[in-house]
Amino acid sequence: MKIMPMRTTAVKAAPATLRGRSRRRANVRDKETAIAAILSAAASEFARYGLPGARVEAMAKAAGVTKGLIYHYFESKEHLFEAVLRLASNPLRALLSEVESSGASPAELLQVLVDRLLRAIAADPLPHLNFVLESIQNGGAHYRKLKTPSLHNAIKRVLAKGVKQGCFRKLDTTHAAINIVGLCMFYFCIANLVASPDLHKPLGKDALARHAREVMRFVEAGTSRQIPKPRKRT
Repeated sequence: MKIMPMRTTAVKAAPATLRGRSRRRANVRDKETAIAAILSAAASEFARYGLPGARVEAMAKAAGVTKGLIYHYFESKEHLFEAVLRLASNPLRALLSEVESSGASPAELLQVLVDRLLRAIAADPLPHLNFVLESIQNGGAHYRKLKTPSLHNAIKRVLAKGVKQGCFRKLDTTHAAINIVGLCMFYFCIANLVASPDLHKPLGKDALARHAREVMRFVEAGTSRQIPKPRKRT
């Protein structure tokens, strides 16, 4: 009986063009992952130490990358700081575009702006805290380079429209807008200092919900044309 040789099926290699595309896709994913890790680590480091005190070595260690890779993607520590600010401003940029194109009333627009701002900060406070440090330490120099739409100015426009239409009381719209943003953000700046018997976890889910409710009430009461009379003591 003649034994026939076993037939083998050759496995064809993928065309070079397909292999190249696969490598490019992998490289893109690796780059995106690395940049996301770097920005997250940088936001935390900058929020703790500010731009002057932040160390790129610490960011690299936290992100699980080399210091050289950080400088490969970001030219300097200053450019990295600006990237962190830009990333934090992206949700606000989208929010302003959406709200200002809406046909809602000034009162509704203001409520939406405040609610979305509170949600954005609560979701990830660190990048937003860097805006505070940018103002204190750098005089806003890096923020101005971004040329991002101003949240304060957007709120100011809504307030001015509401005053004109009689929805809101007469306001100093510039300072009112600044104070509204301050109501939203300042809590997160001092959260580590305000723990008390009735506020064990200032950044916990329940405490943040309480904070949001109080801010919304303050904004509504502060802009209302009906100034509430003080309650009589019993």
